[in-house]
Amino acid sequence: MVLRENIVSFCASVRGPLHIKNDIPNQDYCLIKQLKNATIMVVSDGVGSKPKSDIGSFFACRAMVSTISEYLRTCPCASHRDMLRLFNARWNLYISPENAEDCSATVLFAVYTDERIITGRLGDGMICVGYEDRNVILSDNKNESFSNISNCMHRKFNYESWEIKELKSDKLDFILLCTDGISDDIKAENRYAFAKEFANEYSVMTYQKRSHNIRKMLSEWPVPMHTDDKTIACLKVMRSNNV
Repeated sequence: MVLRENIVSFCASVRGPLHIKNDIPNQDYCLIKQLKNATIMVVSDGVGSKPKSDIGSFFACRAMVSTISEYLRTCPCASHRDMLRLFNARWNLYISPENAEDCSATVLFAVYTDERIITGRLGDGMICVGYEDRNVILSDNKNESFSNISNCMHRKFNYESWEIKELKSDKLDFILLCTDGISDDIKAENRYAFAKEFANEYSVMTYQKRSHNIRKMLSEWPVPMHTDDKTIACLKVMRSNNV
């Protein structure tokens, strides 16, 4: 869908083969919200071992969109820590009466305005911010470290678990968020190329064709024995050479 005059933004989520086989709901969720002067994207991956993680990921996206909308409207100079503290409290309220530890989920978000970009990552998954002349990637290498395994939503707020970056909007090309069901299957040195190709290819399609093709691509993921749910969100700045 077209969100602002020169921006196309879209997301999609599919159940993994294991969840289809076992008739388990998709534990991922994604949400995009367009405000007057900002675009918010959120992707959440429910922790597979938790019985209500699909509830956790659903409300993580809704709580984050609500929190960032309020943050931008009423107190844009507030600290990232305070914004995320409010998000954590709101998430706990939204999932009530469920137990927070049964609803654990990872969270990725990106906020794009004409002046700045704010990205945040709690847990695994990837955020790629591509510029005309450089790129910034937030991800991890699970072959080397499992240190992020406990970084997910809990009842108690822990700012140190978050990876936050604030960047300039000038010369932005695209922003891509995806869960580890996608990023873990892509070698670190190939992640930027994947993100750029994805943004370029799907941003120029019609809404119907894009939705169908992305879901088909994720459902037919070309990695043997893949099992995980897969979720991706993308924002592309459209310029005259893109259309």
